Order: sequence, then structure tokens, then C-alpha cells
Amino acid sequence: MFKLEDSLVSSLSLIDNEYPHRKKDFYNSLLYKNIKIYNWLANEYVKIYKNNTPATTNIFANGFAIYDNHYIEKMNLDNIIYYDYDPEVIPINWQCLKHIRSQKLINQICLDVILDFDYFRKDDVDVIINFSCEKMIDQKVVVNMIYQNKNPVFCFLASGTHKRGNINIHSCLESFEKSTGLSNIKYSGEAHFIDEKKYLVIGEK
Repeated sequence: MFKLEDSLVSSLSLIDNEYPHRKKDFYNSLLYKNIKIYNWLANEYVKIYKNNTPATTNIFANGFAIYDNHYIEKMNLDNIIYYDYDPEVIPINWQCLKHIRSQKLINQICLDVILDFDYFRKDDVDVIINFSCEKMIDQKVVVNMIYQNKNPVFCFLASGTHKRGNINIHSCLESFEKSTGLSNIKYSGEAHFIDEKKYLVIGEK
């Protein structure tokens, strides 16, 4: 708990000094519903895949990462690269991840995973997680890329709620499933978290 508090203090200090305009976004990331969403993803993943060895992971657009240890530990993820198009998220998340950086190999890259797909890691990747599919075009683009030496597991989370920043909303779970381009879906479901409907799809090509 002390390590988490240290990460939170460091994050808030950086926001106060450098990014005060991001306070509202950061405080929203602290809502308890985010822990429930992470646990939903992790629990469904672990039911299907029991990793005895750490899984090399790409994580797309997760926002502020103060609670990421909840799913990282459960899913046994390591050698993690975070990708986010928002350059201000990168330095703040480096502080958010302070409490787990000593235990996990973590890197961060600022790019658009669709437009800049040539530059994100596609070699020896075990798991690819996208936390914000609603902010991008359909994920079949990501699924259909050529991955070297691996057949990665894809975990796709999307909001089914119309709100600021959401550009790709699906009216039902079946529509979202089709948009992922996955032919081997291991789990799909939807759940409500306070004011937001979420879809989760886990599977392989």
C-alpha cells in the first residue's frame, strides 16, 4: 500500500507542477470502477490462459495507470510496452507506475498504434491489450498485422457509451465482436460500471 501511495503522490506532484489542466482526467482514473474493470479483464483472461511464465505484453491507450498492478499481477504480464498517442500521459504514467517498475520491465512509447503500426512491437508478443477501442477504428487492422514468432492473445475493451472522445461506438456486443476481426473468440461479455457500458472480447486470430 505504501508503494501505491508513493506513486500517487509522485503523480499528483507532477500534475500540479507541470500538467494542472489534466487534474480532472487523472481524478477520473482513480474511480473505483476502474479497478472493477481491470479485475473483470484479468479474471476472464486467467480463466482461459494460465501463464506459468510471464507474458510479453503490448498495452494500448490505457489512460492513467495508477491501478495497473491489479491486472498485471493477475495476468502475469511482464516486458510491457505502453503505447499512447497523448504525449502528456507518458511522463505522468511513469510516476503512476513507480510502484511496479522495480518488479516489471516497462517501457512507454508515444505513437498512434494504427497510423504508426510499422513502429510498434510485433516480435515475440504474447498479449495485446487495448483499453480504449472506442477511441480508434476497428481493431481488425491490429489483428491482421503480421506478428513474428507468436500468435498473440488479444484483449479488447470498449465503451458502449457516447461521450467526449469516443469516435467508434457499437450498439451491441455482437457488433463489437465483429469489429475486432477475431475468428477464435474465447470470451465475450458486457457489463455496466456506474454510468458506462463496457464490452470485453478476448481471443486469437
